[in-house]
Amino acid sequence: MTACVSLMMITVCEARWFKRYQPTQAITTVSEEDSADTYEIEQALLEQVNLERAKYNLPLLTLSRDILLSARSHCLWMSKFRRFQHAGPYAENIAMGQSDVKSVMQSWMGSNGHRANILNRNYTLIGLAAYRSSNGTMYWVQRFQ
Repeated sequence: MTACVSLMMITVCEARWFKRYQPTQAITTVSEEDSADTYEIEQALLEQVNLERAKYNLPLLTLSRDILLSARSHCLWMSKFRRFQHAGPYAENIAMGQSDVKSVMQSWMGSNGHRANILNRNYTLIGLAAYRSSNGTMYWVQRFQ
C-alpha cells in the first residue's frame, strides 16, 4: 500500500505511529503489551479483508484514523462489559468468540450480510479492532465507510 495524502487516513505501515496516539479515555485503558498484540491482529485482519476484496477485483480498503478509533472504542466496550451489539453510524461487522483472524474471516465470509459489507464496492475506508475480555473471549469489530 502507498501512504495516504490525507491526514485523516493511515496505512498499515503508518499504524505504529497511530497505535501510540490514543486520544480517548477508553483506549488508554489498554496496556502497552496489549497494544502491541492488538496492532498485529488489526494488521492481519486488514490484510485478510483486502485479500478477499482482491479476489473480486475490488479496490483495497484504506484504514481510516477516525473509523479505527471508533471500532477500537466499541470493541473495547464490548469486551469490557461482555456485551455483543451493534452501535454507531457505520456499516459494521461484529463477532465474538473466534480465536483468530482466520476464524473470524471465515465466519464473516460465510454470512451473507457480513460478506456484503466486506465486498461492498462503495466502501473505501475501514476501521477494525479485536480485544480479549477478562474471561478470554475475543471480540471483533469492522466498520466501513
